[in-house]
Amino acid sequence: MFPPVFSRGLYTKEVLLYSRGVLRGLAAFDNDRAECSYKKHVLCPCSKIIYGILKGEDSDKFQINPDTGELAYAANDIGHETELIVIIAAQNIDEFGQVIKSNRDTGYATVRIKVTSSINSKEELVMREILPYPNTFNWRFQEQIIDNKQLYKREVTGTHAHSRTKRDIQIDYFTVNVTMTAGVLPFTHPGDTFEFETTLSVPTGPNNFKIVINTTLTTNRAVFKFTNISVTSIGPNLFPVTSAVISDVATFGNGEVDIKEIDFGQIDNTGSNMTSIEPSQIVISFTVDVVQNTEVVSGDTYYISAYAEDNGGGVIQSLDSKQLLSNMIPLMVINDFFVLLNITEGEQPESLTPGDTFIFDVIITVPIGSFDFNVTIASSVTSSRAVLHISNLVVAAVGTNFNTPITPVIEDTTTFHSFETDSKTIRFDTVTNTGSDITTIQPSQIKLSFTADVIHNVEIKSGAIYNVSVNLNSVFGSKMDMVELISDWSKTFTVFSSSIEISIRDSITTVSPTQKVNFQVIVTVPVGQHNITVHLASAFNGLSIYQICTVESVGLGSNLIDGGNIKIAKVSTYNNFEVDSAAIYLGIIQNSGSDTETSFEPSQVTINFTVIVLNNVNLVDGYMCEFMTSVEEDGVISNTSKLSLPAAIHNLNSGIQPVIQISGPTTLAPGQSAIWTITTVLVDGSSLLSLDIYGTGTYPLDFCSSRFKESGSNFHCYDNNIIKVTPSVTGTTGFVYTFGELLNTDYFENTVSANVNNSVSVEVIASIPTDAALGANFEFSVDAYLNGIGSTSEIRTVNVGSPTYSTTIVPVVTMSKFVKSSEDITKGSTVLVVIDMFVEPNSVDVYSLQVTTSVGISTICDVQILSQGENLPCEKITDDSTVYTSLDGNKTFSSVSRELGLVSNLAVSADIMNNDNKITIGVAVQVPLNSSATAGDIIIVTANILSDNIGQVTTSLSMPVTDTIILAE
Repeated sequence: MFPPVFSRGLYTKEVLLYSRGVLRGLAAFDNDRAECSYKKHVLCPCSKIIYGILKGEDSDKFQINPDTGELAYAANDIGHETELIVIIAAQNIDEFGQVIKSNRDTGYATVRIKVTSSINSKEELVMREILPYPNTFNWRFQEQIIDNKQLYKREVTGTHAHSRTKRDIQIDYFTVNVTMTAGVLPFTHPGDTFEFETTLSVPTGPNNFKIVINTTLTTNRAVFKFTNISVTSIGPNLFPVTSAVISDVATFGNGEVDIKEIDFGQIDNTGSNMTSIEPSQIVISFTVDVVQNTEVVSGDTYYISAYAEDNGGGVIQSLDSKQLLSNMIPLMVINDFFVLLNITEGEQPESLTPGDTFIFDVIITVPIGSFDFNVTIASSVTSSRAVLHISNLVVAAVGTNFNTPITPVIEDTTTFHSFETDSKTIRFDTVTNTGSDITTIQPSQIKLSFTADVIHNVEIKSGAIYNVSVNLNSVFGSKMDMVELISDWSKTFTVFSSSIEISIRDSITTVSPTQKVNFQVIVTVPVGQHNITVHLASAFNGLSIYQICTVESVGLGSNLIDGGNIKIAKVSTYNNFEVDSAAIYLGIIQNSGSDTETSFEPSQVTINFTVIVLNNVNLVDGYMCEFMTSVEEDGVISNTSKLSLPAAIHNLNSGIQPVIQISGPTTLAPGQSAIWTITTVLVDGSSLLSLDIYGTGTYPLDFCSSRFKESGSNFHCYDNNIIKVTPSVTGTTGFVYTFGELLNTDYFENTVSANVNNSVSVEVIASIPTDAALGANFEFSVDAYLNGIGSTSEIRTVNVGSPTYSTTIVPVVTMSKFVKSSEDITKGSTVLVVIDMFVEPNSVDVYSLQVTTSVGISTICDVQILSQGENLPCEKITDDSTVYTSLDGNKTFSSVSRELGLVSNLAVSADIMNNDNKITIGVAVQVPLNSSATAGDIIIVTANILSDNIGQVTTSLSMPVTDTIILAE
């Protein structure tokens, strides 16, 4: 037997301040009626219900009818309250008014009374219909009588009935009831289907509302999806009858619809038929399918819910839900990242010795959805030094749930000076797991593979445990896994600190400015494995004394084995580009100790390098010029060594200034261009050199370009990349070349000032104006500056003479076309017509271009210079175009002119069709949409090259119109 059940667990009612009244519609119904009818009980102990009030804070303010459940309240009881709460109870009783002993359970409902001065009709209590059928049951009475010690039984049977009063119902509030009409519970598989109905009772009066249907979510993912939603019926009390708007509110990444809205808008309940509830009801039917969901577990219950919502205020008016029990075999729960590190190849834990190799797999499980994450793989570190070198990292496999390629960014991390890669970071951007197959974990996994080599490290000890770890970072936090590797390397050695000694390879006792010095450093490495770095540094006295030029060789003794990763890094300081320090990273050096009896040489590293003594103003006779070296062993400086040599200042022939030599033509014709080579010779010393090249005099030469050519071999340690080129500020045109510090190392042997080994060269290009008068002298000057002070100048004069070049050679002109998307030319098409003009070598002329196209069916949009050959350095091509003919109010043109100006070809003899002699011009030709072009019309584009000396060269290009479709604007 079950207790009576109220239609709702909570009833809400607004009442006016200082009012009195009776609340109806609170009746419960007999929860055993269906059970009794189903089992066809003759004597059914269920039927009549008695009501009472549960004692509470506000219970004394109410009275209840024990037969009907009607709740009465008085004005004086609610005059000073804002809200009252009373709990009512319902129990089954027998025909004698006694609570049935076999069913002592009680049904409860809470009634909330809101006291207000103004009643909101939308907050009215729901008054359910009082059913018109009689409340009838059969009864049987038995008693036992003992008479004269004999037991007698007497039985009396009968029928008890009472009818409830039939009256019009009141509907003051929305009510929602959700019922499953088809389907088998518990559901067992994705794809199981259920049919549902939602019945909505609409309160009397005007209403603007919608119904929302939703389902249980697991990690923001729907358990069910809704389909086939339709409005089955609308009661006759409801007007007007309009089509409801059904829309999706929320979907998951795999497309499941987990919330549906059915918006009815404005519907009035006229109340014309209130004898029953049906005329005021709306019935909605829909289908529910079970979706693939990782968190659906056997034995769990999930819900289908529906509620009415006021469109005006968004207030939920009524809610009902139904439970659906699951008996599904659980699918894979993938709601977080997981990472697993496995060793697939290598002896472990039997061996961990230098040179051992292991192969690892990293298995990454990605949750359903789209995520950014990164993975870091690292090895143990001892004294800031890696134990294992990580390499060959690849994406080995990708699960089928990932529908896009996985292409992570892999970054290396190195520690210590040995350049070992001891960690790698793999960055994954927007990886999407579709969740299409979650019956197993593999479709949602990504596998990485990498190699880990044990490097030569003196700190690897027998019995020690080292590890390889993997860390994954995502929006969910960090995940980590680790594999431990055990070392059984039992060899032990006596380790001494490395030693270093610097010496000179030359037979010199003093040093002088600009002198070359050959040093040698010997590093003795103890037995074992060590990370060795050698540091070289010049002493300082305002400026460096030595500049490090080259490291010629690094030799290893027979006991030594290196890792093949020796690197040299130079460090530059000061603005004069001196390299005053360097580091030689030898990396891991293993001393086998196989030959330790004969000498130190088998255990030594020999380094030969060269320096130059800078021309430093602070250097005086007798000053001790120091050079410092040190050896770093496993991150710690173990020993140092320095060498000091006294300075001996010799005669640097300081009276000899730089020599400037200019080669190139001394006579040019008007309009002609030429190239001059400027060579500057420095006979000794170390100097900061710069050259200022500019036009000067009455007729300054007009420069258009320049380039560095070469530097002599005696300028030791010189780097051409440090040259700076800036515009000249002395003349109207020109260039300043700043070379930095030039060190001439051949001052003892230099006897010829013009020796090319002591020089630097640049080339400049300039032209004579076309209107220059014959006999006029054009000039340019070259000024040399040493250490910022002007020392030498040279002026070149170029006389304007009669032309020695041809002005009557006709250029070669060709035309071709390009169409952007296809070879068809239609209305709206724009065609690029390319004009190539090849200029004869050793010629000068003034050219202009005139382009015409077919009038009425085409127009010229633009004319541009696309490229100019290397042999045409100084042409001045204007940006102005002249329009000759207009078709449509100066908007479309059939002819355009372009000035090319003076074109001077510097080449003496060459094939005219060489690209270095070519000017390429692009002409954009369009067929307007409103043109009169029809299929088969021919567009003719004509190019006329005009010159001062040869007249005119004409060529043309024909292009047929293939389509006349008018495109919509």
